[in-house]
Amino acid sequence: ALEGAMSERLDPNEIVLSSEPLGVGAFGVVYPGQYRQTLVAVKVMSRQQDLLEHIVGEFEKEIELYRKLRNPLLVEFVGASLVPGRLCMCTELLPHGSLEQLVAAAAVPFALQTKFALNIAEAVAYLHASNVLYRDLKPSNVMVVSTSLSSKVNCKIGDFGTARNVKDVTELYTYTTGQGTPVYMAPELLDVRPYNHKADVYSFAVTLWQLHTREKPW
Repeated sequence: ALEGAMSERLDPNEIVLSSEPLGVGAFGVVYPGQYRQTLVAVKVMSRQQDLLEHIVGEFEKEIELYRKLRNPLLVEFVGASLVPGRLCMCTELLPHGSLEQLVAAAAVPFALQTKFALNIAEAVAYLHASNVLYRDLKPSNVMVVSTSLSSKVNCKIGDFGTARNVKDVTELYTYTTGQGTPVYMAPELLDVRPYNHKADVYSFAVTLWQLHTREKPW
């Protein structure tokens, strides 16, 4: 049903990958690439011949979330290939890299830190208003758009591989505890206790701490 309903269904033969990846995740590798002359970031699922059914299901859920969520503070979804053995999704390519890379390279002026913080907060607030728990907020998932103080958008949130659509973000949930990156995770997630949208707020605070101090958490 998902494949038939998708208007952003891409032909994998029209997606050209660069040789050097941008990053490697638990289930996929992200490459810079092109789709019909448009620069894109391409997330290619790993070990496609051996993918378990639930992993393919999570891939389809991520696509569905991208299609549902439209906001200038979220990385824009271009489309996806659901051809067996050639599963991948394309999003807009932001050439400035991640907030983590920016912070590691240079000190960020406090006024610009504030702009980044406001963009991230507004993006997360939009997700929560859409009843989506992000569950993996960290500087490497925040993509830099501009370092100009006059820019309306300085950064966007990307990668919805661990995000979850729920009935109400304020309710406590017990499923899929342990999602995320440990140093940014709220204590209730680490302790395998019920959690809600406040877990994202905790990760937001750790992200801002790293942005300000330029040190790794913990």
